[in-house]
Amino acid sequence: MRAVDRALRELAEDQHGLVTVEQAAKLGANAGMLDHRVQRGEWARFGQGVVRLDGAPRTWRQRLLAAILAAGPGAVAARESAARLHEFAGYGHGPIVFVKHATGSYRSPAGSVHRSGLLLPAHLTEVEHIPTTIAVRTAFDLLHGLTPRAAGRMLDDCLAARRFTLASFAGLVDEIAGKGVPGSAMARRLLDERGNGYVPPESELEALALEVLAAGGLPAPERQVRLGKGRGYAATGRVDFAYRKPRLVIEADSQRWHSSYSRVAADHWRDNQLMADGWRVLRITWWQLKRRPKEVITLVRRALRTGR
Repeated sequence: MRAVDRALRELAEDQHGLVTVEQAAKLGANAGMLDHRVQRGEWARFGQGVVRLDGAPRTWRQRLLAAILAAGPGAVAARESAARLHEFAGYGHGPIVFVKHATGSYRSPAGSVHRSGLLLPAHLTEVEHIPTTIAVRTAFDLLHGLTPRAAGRMLDDCLAARRFTLASFAGLVDEIAGKGVPGSAMARRLLDERGNGYVPPESELEALALEVLAAGGLPAPERQVRLGKGRGYAATGRVDFAYRKPRLVIEADSQRWHSSYSRVAADHWRDNQLMADGWRVLRITWWQLKRRPKEVITLVRRALRTGR
């Protein structure tokens, strides 16, 4: 019995304090033994066919895994829950969401169940011992129900954080789009907007800057450009936006990345180097973009005209 108890506890340690009744039986714990452990307070019932080791921390991940284990084979964390596991920007400990294969039926009081028209083995993984969809499939699944702006922001955040590449997203779209998986039209639209060589904004601030420039009818600048080739500052010469012909650089400054003295000093020195090489540098803040977008547009238009 001690060996069985030890095996159950070891398994629970890998599963956020949880074990299914079926798993317990395979380890040698029959129904009577498990009931006895529950009555003694060593374990507690935790959803349909799942028990929780007494003293195991109660967490969001534990509740998510319990819902998945109770649903049986074929259930994996998806959409918002998967986004949280993969640490997508803006997705916190929200409602429990998971998917099952298209066949069969299941209702869960623990979370929202979605059907997947095409859930391939290559689209599945584990994060902290919780079965879930891979990051790129998670992003695709989130597209359904989002506005084009929100969908683009979510995709750009994932690309900037290197959750996956644009090429892998395009490959997934070719693989499952139009095969009963919602979000296909939005996915193709996002790819058409980005095109070859697309560089995602590294922050919401940069995305806002692009929106303001586009709303003002200004030409799209190059993004994340490394200037100063052959110069001593080339290693740190990457700028947010650049217009090459008028030799204009635009930097979107955030308080988070540009508030320390050392960072400000480094930015100013790099700006001086660029200006010595004939570039002009505009620095624009979040506040200006949100509160004075028309003035920002006028400023950039004047700078472009002067450069020409």
